[in-house]
This record gives sequence, structure tokens and C-alpha cells, in this order.
Amino acid sequence: MVLEELKLPYLIDAKMSLGEGSGAVAAIPLLEMGVNVYRKMSTFEEIKVEQYEELK
Repeated sequence: MVLEELKLPYLIDAKMSLGEGSGAVAAIPLLEMGVNVYRKMSTFEEIKVEQYEELK
């Protein structure tokens, strides 16, 4: 209801209707994975990936 009032989309739309915040609990692992990727992912420069060159 809060997201609807704020006119924001759902994070997960799994057609769940269990109530009691089950959708919010299901989202926690996804959010944690996203944070881990953001914090720990190396850049191409750090891992020395060469610039892309189109093959002709």
C-alpha cells in the first residue's frame, strides 16, 4: 500500500498474496546480492580488460 501511495513500482511482482510482508522478506536476498556486486565487482581497468575493437 505504501508503494501504491508513493506511485512506485513493486520490487518483485510474484503474484504473492500471503500477506504479512512475505514479499518484502523475499526481496532481502536480492537486495543483498545487488549490494555485494556493487561493492565487490572489479572494474575493467582493475582487471586489465583490453579496449574492445571491432573485427573487420
